Amino acid sequence: MRHVTAISALPQYMQDVIASGADRCVCPRCDGGTHRESSLSIRTTDSGVVTFKCFRASCGWYGLTVADPNAIFEQKKIKIGRVYRDPTHPLAGHIADSMVIDYGLKLPLLHQRGWRQNEARDTLIIPVRDRNGLEIGCITRTVMLPEKRVYTFKATARPWLDMWIHENTAPVVVVEDCLSAARLYGLGYSAVALMGTSLSNQQAQEISLAAHDREIILALDRDAFDKSLQLRRRHRNVLTISRVLCLTEDIKNIDNDNDIRELIDGRDSTTRSDMQVEGRS
Repeated sequence: MRHVTAISALPQYMQDVIASGADRCVCPRCDGGTHRESSLSIRTTDSGVVTFKCFRASCGWYGLTVADPNAIFEQKKIKIGRVYRDPTHPLAGHIADSMVIDYGLKLPLLHQRGWRQNEARDTLIIPVRDRNGLEIGCITRTVMLPEKRVYTFKATARPWLDMWIHENTAPVVVVEDCLSAARLYGLGYSAVALMGTSLSNQQAQEISLAAHDREIILALDRDAFDKSLQLRRRHRNVLTISRVLCLTEDIKNIDNDNDIRELIDGRDSTTRSDMQVEGRS
Protein backbone atom coordinates (compact mmCIF):
# COMPACT_ATOMS: atom_id res chain seq x y z
CA MET A 1 0.00 0.00 0.00
CA ARG A 2 1.36 3.44 -0.91
CA HIS A 3 0.58 6.24 1.55
CA VAL A 4 0.18 9.88 0.60
CA THR A 5 2.39 12.13 2.73
CA ALA A 6 1.43 15.77 3.26
CA ILE A 7 4.16 17.96 1.79
CA SER A 8 4.39 19.86 5.09
CA ALA A 9 5.45 16.58 6.79
CA LEU A 10 8.55 16.28 4.61
CA PRO A 11 11.91 17.76 5.72
CA GLN A 12 12.28 21.39 4.72
CA TYR A 13 15.24 20.66 2.43
CA MET A 14 13.11 18.12 0.56
CA GLN A 15 10.26 20.64 0.22
CA ASP A 16 12.78 23.13 -1.21
CA VAL A 17 14.04 20.56 -3.73
CA ILE A 18 10.50 19.78 -4.89
CA ALA A 19 9.72 23.51 -5.21
CA SER A 20 12.87 24.03 -7.30
CA GLY A 21 11.93 21.29 -9.73
CA ALA A 22 15.10 19.26 -9.13
CA ASP A 23 14.85 15.49 -9.48
CA ARG A 24 17.38 14.25 -6.87
CA CYS A 25 18.17 14.79 -3.21
CA VAL A 26 19.40 12.98 -0.10
CA CYS A 27 16.93 10.42 1.18
CA PRO A 28 15.67 11.49 4.65
CA ARG A 29 15.18 7.88 5.73
CA CYS A 30 18.76 6.65 5.17
CA ASP A 31 20.50 10.04 4.89
CA GLY A 32 22.18 8.83 1.73
CA GLY A 33 24.32 6.22 3.50
CA THR A 34 27.99 6.64 4.35
CA HIS A 35 28.68 8.95 1.45
CA ARG A 36 25.39 10.88 1.88
CA GLU A 37 24.63 10.39 -1.78
CA SER A 38 21.59 11.90 -3.50
CA SER A 39 19.85 8.54 -3.85
CA LEU A 40 16.25 9.80 -3.69
CA SER A 41 14.69 10.17 -7.13
CA ILE A 42 11.85 12.73 -7.38
CA ARG A 43 9.33 12.92 -10.19
CA THR A 44 6.59 15.57 -10.46
CA THR A 45 3.61 15.18 -12.81
CA ASP A 46 1.82 18.03 -14.58
CA SER A 47 -1.03 17.65 -12.10
CA GLY A 48 1.28 18.32 -9.13
CA VAL A 49 1.57 14.76 -7.82
CA VAL A 50 5.11 14.07 -6.62
CA THR A 51 6.51 10.54 -6.34
CA PHE A 52 9.85 9.70 -4.71
CA LYS A 53 11.95 6.56 -4.31
CA CYS A 54 15.33 5.84 -2.77
CA PHE A 55 17.50 3.67 -5.01
CA ARG A 56 19.89 2.52 -2.29
CA ALA A 57 19.34 -1.26 -2.03
CA SER A 58 19.40 -1.18 1.76
CA CYS A 59 16.73 1.51 1.93
CA GLY A 60 14.20 1.55 -0.94
CA TRP A 61 11.96 4.13 0.76
CA TYR A 62 9.21 5.40 -1.51
CA GLY A 63 6.03 7.45 -1.36
CA LEU A 64 4.13 10.31 -2.88
CA THR A 65 2.88 13.76 -1.98
CA VAL A 66 0.98 16.64 -3.56
CA ALA A 67 2.92 19.80 -4.35
CA ASP A 68 0.04 22.08 -3.27
CA PRO A 69 0.48 22.69 0.49
CA ASN A 70 -3.22 23.59 0.78
CA ALA A 71 -4.42 20.26 -0.64
CA ILE A 72 -7.02 18.47 1.49
CA PHE A 73 -7.04 14.68 1.45
CA GLU A 74 -10.58 13.28 1.29
CA GLN A 75 -11.07 10.13 3.34
CA LYS A 76 -14.67 9.41 2.38
CA LYS A 77 -15.41 6.88 -0.31
CA ILE A 78 -16.43 8.38 -3.64
CA LYS A 79 -20.10 7.87 -4.42
CA ILE A 80 -20.62 6.18 -7.76
CA GLY A 81 -23.12 7.87 -10.07
CA ARG A 82 -26.29 5.93 -10.68
CA VAL A 83 -27.63 6.34 -14.21
CA TYR A 84 -30.97 5.08 -15.54
CA ARG A 85 -30.12 3.04 -18.64
CA ASP A 86 -33.32 1.15 -19.49
CA PRO A 87 -35.11 1.98 -22.77
CA THR A 88 -37.66 4.82 -22.56
CA HIS A 89 -40.40 6.18 -24.79
CA PRO A 90 -42.21 9.54 -25.13
CA LEU A 91 -45.17 10.05 -22.81
CA ALA A 92 -48.33 8.63 -24.34
CA GLY A 93 -51.44 6.62 -23.49
CA HIS A 94 -52.52 6.12 -19.88
CA ILE A 95 -49.52 7.85 -18.27
CA ALA A 96 -49.87 10.94 -20.46
CA ASP A 97 -53.62 11.06 -19.72
CA SER A 98 -52.95 10.71 -15.99
CA MET A 99 -50.51 13.63 -16.00
CA VAL A 100 -53.10 15.89 -17.64
CA ILE A 101 -56.32 14.67 -16.01
CA ASP A 102 -55.16 13.69 -12.51
CA TYR A 103 -52.50 16.35 -11.95
CA GLY A 104 -53.38 19.22 -14.29
CA LEU A 105 -49.99 19.18 -15.99
CA LYS A 106 -49.31 20.50 -19.49
CA LEU A 107 -48.12 17.70 -21.78
CA PRO A 108 -46.03 19.90 -24.16
CA LEU A 109 -44.12 21.20 -21.13
CA LEU A 110 -43.41 17.66 -19.90
CA HIS A 111 -42.16 16.67 -23.35
CA GLN A 112 -39.94 19.77 -23.38
CA ARG A 113 -38.48 18.80 -20.00
CA GLY A 114 -37.77 15.29 -21.25
CA TRP A 115 -40.33 13.33 -19.19
CA ARG A 116 -40.72 9.82 -20.60
CA GLN A 117 -42.13 6.40 -19.75
CA ASN A 118 -40.68 2.89 -19.61
CA GLU A 119 -41.33 0.12 -22.12
CA ALA A 120 -43.98 -1.49 -19.90
CA ARG A 121 -45.86 1.84 -19.86
CA ASP A 122 -46.40 1.69 -16.11
CA THR A 123 -43.58 3.92 -14.89
CA LEU A 124 -42.85 7.61 -15.33
CA ILE A 125 -39.23 8.67 -15.90
CA ILE A 126 -38.67 12.23 -14.63
CA PRO A 127 -35.35 13.95 -15.42
CA VAL A 128 -34.03 16.04 -12.52
CA ARG A 129 -32.59 19.36 -13.70
CA ASP A 130 -30.47 22.01 -11.99
CA ARG A 131 -31.05 25.78 -12.09
CA ASN A 132 -29.39 25.95 -15.52
CA GLY A 133 -31.64 23.25 -16.95
CA LEU A 134 -28.91 20.59 -17.05
CA GLU A 135 -29.97 17.02 -16.26
CA ILE A 136 -28.31 15.70 -13.08
CA GLY A 137 -30.18 12.39 -12.84
CA CYS A 138 -33.75 11.20 -12.73
CA ILE A 139 -36.41 9.61 -10.59
CA THR A 140 -38.80 6.87 -11.63
CA ARG A 141 -42.36 6.77 -10.35
CA THR A 142 -44.90 4.03 -10.96
CA VAL A 143 -48.20 5.34 -12.25
CA MET A 144 -50.33 2.43 -13.42
CA LEU A 145 -49.42 0.00 -10.64
CA PRO A 146 -51.43 -0.38 -7.39
CA GLU A 147 -48.35 0.22 -5.24
CA LYS A 148 -46.47 3.49 -5.73
CA ARG A 149 -42.73 2.96 -6.07
CA VAL A 150 -40.20 5.77 -6.47
CA TYR A 151 -36.51 5.19 -7.24
CA THR A 152 -33.71 7.73 -7.40
CA PHE A 153 -30.87 7.85 -9.94
CA LYS A 154 -28.27 10.50 -9.02
CA ALA A 155 -25.93 10.81 -11.98
CA THR A 156 -23.78 13.69 -10.67
CA ALA A 157 -22.59 15.24 -7.41
CA ARG A 158 -24.65 18.41 -7.97
CA PRO A 159 -27.13 19.38 -5.21
CA TRP A 160 -30.13 17.08 -5.59
CA LEU A 161 -32.95 19.47 -6.53
CA ASP A 162 -35.38 19.56 -9.44
CA MET A 163 -35.51 23.23 -10.41
CA TRP A 164 -38.16 24.87 -12.60
CA ILE A 165 -37.06 28.47 -13.01
CA HIS A 166 -38.93 31.16 -14.97
CA GLU A 167 -37.34 34.47 -15.93
CA ASN A 168 -40.27 36.40 -14.47
CA THR A 169 -40.57 37.96 -11.01
CA ALA A 170 -43.11 35.46 -9.63
CA PRO A 171 -42.32 33.79 -6.29
CA VAL A 172 -40.13 30.70 -6.13
CA VAL A 173 -42.11 27.96 -4.39
CA VAL A 174 -40.20 25.10 -2.74
CA VAL A 175 -42.20 21.86 -2.66
CA GLU A 176 -41.63 18.19 -1.94
CA ASP A 177 -42.17 16.55 -5.33
CA CYS A 178 -41.58 17.05 -9.05
CA LEU A 179 -45.25 16.85 -10.05
CA SER A 180 -46.15 19.74 -7.75
CA ALA A 181 -43.21 21.73 -9.13
CA ALA A 182 -44.37 21.06 -12.69
CA ARG A 183 -47.92 22.17 -11.82
CA LEU A 184 -46.65 25.45 -10.35
CA TYR A 185 -44.35 26.10 -13.30
CA GLY A 186 -47.28 25.66 -15.67
CA LEU A 187 -49.09 28.42 -13.78
CA GLY A 188 -46.18 30.83 -14.14
CA TYR A 189 -44.39 30.29 -10.83
CA SER A 190 -40.80 29.17 -10.45
CA ALA A 191 -40.59 26.02 -8.35
CA VAL A 192 -38.02 23.76 -6.71
CA ALA A 193 -38.71 20.14 -5.77
CA LEU A 194 -36.75 18.84 -2.77
CA MET A 195 -37.90 15.28 -3.53
CA GLY A 196 -38.49 14.88 0.16
CA THR A 197 -38.48 17.13 3.20
CA SER A 198 -34.74 17.51 3.81
CA LEU A 199 -32.79 20.64 2.92
CA SER A 200 -29.00 20.77 3.19
CA ASN A 201 -26.95 23.96 3.35
CA GLN A 202 -25.66 23.32 -0.17
CA GLN A 203 -29.22 22.95 -1.46
CA ALA A 204 -30.26 26.13 0.33
CA GLN A 205 -27.43 27.99 -1.41
CA GLU A 206 -28.56 26.67 -4.80
CA ILE A 207 -32.13 27.81 -4.21
CA SER A 208 -30.90 31.25 -3.14
CA LEU A 209 -28.81 31.57 -6.31
CA ALA A 210 -31.75 30.52 -8.49
CA ALA A 211 -34.20 32.89 -6.80
CA HIS A 212 -31.99 36.01 -6.88
CA ASP A 213 -34.20 38.68 -5.29
CA ARG A 214 -37.54 36.91 -5.79
CA GLU A 215 -39.75 35.89 -2.89
CA ILE A 216 -39.18 32.33 -1.68
CA ILE A 217 -42.11 30.33 -0.26
CA LEU A 218 -41.74 26.95 1.44
CA ALA A 219 -44.78 24.73 0.84
CA LEU A 220 -44.31 21.22 2.21
CA ASP A 221 -47.04 18.79 3.27
CA ARG A 222 -49.07 19.41 6.41
CA ASP A 223 -47.24 16.69 8.37
CA ALA A 224 -43.93 18.47 7.62
CA PHE A 225 -45.07 21.93 8.76
CA ASP A 226 -43.06 21.92 11.99
CA LYS A 227 -40.01 20.71 10.08
CA SER A 228 -40.54 23.50 7.53
CA LEU A 229 -40.32 26.10 10.30
CA GLN A 230 -37.12 24.47 11.55
CA LEU A 231 -35.61 24.53 8.04
CA ARG A 232 -36.50 28.19 7.69
CA ARG A 233 -34.70 29.06 10.90
CA ARG A 234 -31.73 26.75 10.24
CA HIS A 235 -30.92 28.24 6.84
CA ARG A 236 -31.90 31.87 7.46
CA ASN A 237 -28.31 33.06 6.95
CA VAL A 238 -28.20 31.49 3.49
CA LEU A 239 -31.81 31.42 2.31
CA THR A 240 -34.51 34.03 3.00
CA ILE A 241 -37.85 32.20 3.13
CA SER A 242 -40.59 34.82 3.36
CA ARG A 243 -43.48 32.45 4.04
CA VAL A 244 -44.06 28.87 5.14
CA LEU A 245 -47.35 27.36 4.02
CA CYS A 246 -49.09 24.45 5.69
CA LEU A 247 -50.89 22.66 2.89
CA THR A 248 -54.20 20.93 3.40
CA GLU A 249 -53.60 19.11 0.10
CA ASP A 250 -50.65 18.43 -2.18
CA ILE A 251 -50.37 21.16 -4.81
CA LYS A 252 -50.38 18.53 -7.56
CA ASN A 253 -53.74 17.27 -6.26
CA ILE A 254 -55.52 20.66 -6.14
CA ASP A 255 -58.04 20.61 -8.98
CA ASN A 256 -58.65 24.33 -9.47
CA ASP A 257 -55.78 26.47 -10.76
CA ASN A 258 -57.22 29.56 -9.06
CA ASP A 259 -57.07 27.79 -5.68
CA ILE A 260 -53.34 27.35 -6.19
CA ARG A 261 -52.92 30.99 -7.20
CA GLU A 262 -54.82 32.10 -4.10
CA LEU A 263 -52.70 29.83 -1.94
CA ILE A 264 -49.45 31.33 -3.26
CA ASP A 265 -50.54 34.93 -3.77
CA GLY A 266 -52.63 35.14 -0.58
CA ARG A 267 -56.32 35.08 0.39
CA ASP A 268 -58.48 37.59 2.17
CA SER A 269 -59.61 37.11 5.77
CA THR A 270 -62.87 35.39 4.80
CA THR A 271 -61.22 32.57 2.91
CA ARG A 272 -58.00 32.13 4.85
CA SER A 273 -59.23 29.93 7.68
CA ASP A 274 -58.66 26.66 5.84
CA MET A 275 -54.86 26.96 5.87
CA GLN A 276 -52.11 27.98 8.21
CA VAL A 277 -49.49 30.49 7.16
CA GLU A 278 -46.30 31.40 8.96
CA GLY A 279 -45.80 35.02 7.93
CA ARG A 280 -42.73 37.15 7.49
CA SER A 281 -40.39 37.56 10.42
